[in-house]
Amino acid sequence: MFRGKKAQFYLLTTIILLSSLFFLVGETSKAASVGFKDTNTAKNYKTEAINTLNQALLGELNATYELESYTAKFIQYNNERNRDTQIIFLYYQEDQIYLKSYYKRRAVINPGNTTLNYYESVWIAKKDVNITLVDNITHEFITSNHPKNFDAIIIEEDTT
Repeated sequence: MFRGKKAQFYLLTTIILLSSLFFLVGETSKAASVGFKDTNTAKNYKTEAINTLNQALLGELNATYELESYTAKFIQYNNERNRDTQIIFLYYQEDQIYLKSYYKRRAVINPGNTTLNYYESVWIAKKDVNITLVDNITHEFITSNHPKNFDAIIIEEDTT
């Protein structure tokens, strides 16, 4: 196909440069990131947590226990894969909200100025809720006429 040493040299140089570029781009995408956005991990967690909740309710099991158990396993699974995953979930029941924190820092729940520390849980009256994390990022959850019975904040950081 290619004749001569000059053509072979250019072909080999091109292959080496493309391989180097691929290696650099691949490493750049692994940079540490903290996310509150809907990453694949967040979407997977929310989907499976809702499934866990629905199965618990259909089976007349303790929904909060089942959510806590699933969340702990999910976090452990991600941590084993060098993804520091932290979660605060909200489970809406008729006139109350159950909040559970797997967030390693302090979070403040408003209204009420309630502090929620790592691995703590609290029941609050069902009303619109703001959760402020240590870095002053506030997440608002509108609970009036809320069609869902579950929501969450998922924080992930690549630890590789």
